[in-house]
Amino acid sequence: MNTRRFLVLLLLFPALAWGAEYTHTVGDHTYVARKSADCFEISEHAAAECVRHFFAESEQELETSFDSIRSRLVRDRELFEQTQAKWVAFKDSECEVRSVSAQAFSAPERQKALFVWACAAELNEQRVLQLKSLSLGCDSCLQ
Repeated sequence: MNTRRFLVLLLLFPALAWGAEYTHTVGDHTYVARKSADCFEISEHAAAECVRHFFAESEQELETSFDSIRSRLVRDRELFEQTQAKWVAFKDSECEVRSVSAQAFSAPERQKALFVWACAAELNEQRVLQLKSLSLGCDSCLQ
């Protein structure tokens, strides 16, 4: 385990906890990750695989949540789509900023990708919660 990498990730992405856990077995030992920050306790190769697992799950959940709401909207559909497009642009920019510390690693491009995926998984999780809290269908709600 690269302790420095793990500590940096914990500082950058404190509360990632998305979907099903990820398991990786090496010899007699099985590593379990319940959130993407746990991925950095596994071997370097498995860490990338693990972070991608949480990223893919969060992307799917985000898409499902967006599509579910979008399909119920008539009057405010365009507004909702524009807002989501702006949120995606924010997510991309935010994750770019959060990944700057990857320059300190020996393989900065590889590390940057891991930081971006971990960041995106965290922000996707937050966005899904936001989407699920939207009020729909009432007089002063999205319709």
